[in-house]
Amino acid sequence: MLNGDYKDQYSRLWDYVEEIKKSNPNSTVVLKTYMDEVSGEEKFQRLYTCFDACRQGFLKGCRPVIGVDDCHLKGSHKGVLLTAVGIDPNNCIFPICYCVTEGEDLATWKWQKGLLPALYELLPDIEHRFCVRHMYNNFKKDHPGQSLKDKMWNIARASTVNQFKCLMDSVKEIDEEAYKWMADVLPRHWSRSHFRTPPKCAILLNNLCESFNAAILEARSKPLLSMMESIRIYLMKRMQIKRDTMSKWNDRFCPKIMAKIEKLKNETRCCICTYAGAAKFEVKDMWYGRYVVDLDKCSCSCRRWDLSGIPCIHAMSAIMSAERDPEQYVDACYSVESHSKAYDFIVNPVNGRSEWPITGKGDIAPPGDIKLPGRPKQKRIRESGEPPTPSANGTEKLSKKAYYKSIKCRKCGKSRHNKKHCPTKAQTDPHLVDATAEPTECAPQTQTASQPQIAPQPIAATADAVEGQPVAEIAPQHATQTHKKRKCSVCLQHNRKKCPASAARM
Repeated sequence: MLNGDYKDQYSRLWDYVEEIKKSNPNSTVVLKTYMDEVSGEEKFQRLYTCFDACRQGFLKGCRPVIGVDDCHLKGSHKGVLLTAVGIDPNNCIFPICYCVTEGEDLATWKWQKGLLPALYELLPDIEHRFCVRHMYNNFKKDHPGQSLKDKMWNIARASTVNQFKCLMDSVKEIDEEAYKWMADVLPRHWSRSHFRTPPKCAILLNNLCESFNAAILEARSKPLLSMMESIRIYLMKRMQIKRDTMSKWNDRFCPKIMAKIEKLKNETRCCICTYAGAAKFEVKDMWYGRYVVDLDKCSCSCRRWDLSGIPCIHAMSAIMSAERDPEQYVDACYSVESHSKAYDFIVNPVNGRSEWPITGKGDIAPPGDIKLPGRPKQKRIRESGEPPTPSANGTEKLSKKAYYKSIKCRKCGKSRHNKKHCPTKAQTDPHLVDATAEPTECAPQTQTASQPQIAPQPIAATADAVEGQPVAEIAPQHATQTHKKRKCSVCLQHNRKKCPASAARM
């Protein structure tokens, strides 16, 4: 469907909702409007969409983990796209639902500003985790420094309570205020040491939603209906591609999981494993210390195996020592069978605009807020210290300021200029002379091999020869002339017409 006029697309929203419900039965599509008291028009407020294929796929084949986030629309009318994204058995994103709203607040999230109160009200027993990267961006405003940054990330990655307490005490010794800032945030929201184990997910970042928002970046700049159709087509194609790709995979577990298992096998060389009996092992590594592994319970005292469902380095060392198959100890949520269940459903195609049912409901006007004229920003404002996005060939594009900082002169060794524009060049190059300097007595010059030789002739000059100034006896020689600054062929300082030595010869 072509983009068309913005107002025309809003007027067909009711028809579009009916077409989605007709082509994708059991899907949830909710359109909410409001009556403008000033103009008396019915205006758009929110549009929520959840395809039945996405909902059923999440419930049947994905882990109970949902990432929620928002991103701003880039079209003519202001708005926010709220997204809910899961994680599939291959550790890839699994979009569940999305909603176009007028903004992010408690009312729209009831489903960052109103998200936490809504979760506590609707789902009081759910475990809520913060994105540690966004949490650190708030932390570093008052507590900058690489040392505190490393401490905070190590605390977030700590998998046991003892590690968490030890690292927190080390922060307290460095910065009391930084310790209080971290202590005010409940550890169950941001540290693996307090995460629950049943979800089999130990992620610390909300890359799920950010990856989905990046995938639909182009669609977010389109009018409303065109954007909704672009997202629907993206989901329809993605379900089919994932389904066909995994049908050609012959292993028991998904590709990313198998690659992780092979990597762990190579890392076990750094562990010393001792068998205690009854499928229990004592494993010592060269980084973390000594831990107990119980193969029958699929558990390790470091809790990494319990959190992720994939054997940790200690568990893999025990498995290899017992000469058992590592795939027997990987959780079934990563299996190809679970992946097939997740993508076994189809997002059905939709008819063209001319075939949509006519609901007969009144036309909907666009929301009142309109963006200012001019080219809108396409890139978000980055946090301080955030690395630039690499280009298509994997290299980073420098800003103009960073580019000039990277330039270094080969002559003086300083930055921000090259050899051609070096300020010391005029001081060291004998051919670069100030054009405003007063005429001085000419000195003999060295003859170059490429210049024609002129036999030197003594020039006798009197005090009255040139404007009453005495002129010394000079042996004229030719020198290289430049196109940028023409030099006298006699003295190499003036031009030939104004040279006192040349005038004396005449």
